[in-house]
Amino acid sequence: MADGGELRFARAQVAAALARFPDVAVIAAPGLLHGRGFGNLVLLAADRLPAAELTRRAAADPFPARVLAGADARRFAGTAAAPADRTATPSPTPPPGFFAPAG
Repeated sequence: MADGGELRFARAQVAAALARFPDVAVIAAPGLLHGRGFGNLVLLAADRLPAAELTRRAAADPFPARVLAGADARRFAGTAAAPADRTATPSPTPPPGFFAPAG
């Protein structure tokens, strides 16, 4: 999913996953998780996730990412409400110039 800033959309999607699955994780760039910029977050949900393995692999990637799993995923969702069918919205639109070529 794509989001930025306060990550309201992402937090609501994580809340939705937590309402349906016993194990949830979010993978994203550390800066994005701290409200810097706009980008992609990967949401994983299953009966059981290999959180330690995901964390190890994400940290070793050429573009290191942070994994929020278990209690960290629940803290990330915070008090966000899971969207209902009637309140669901698409991912936020990237800011102007986001896809502009560098240079």
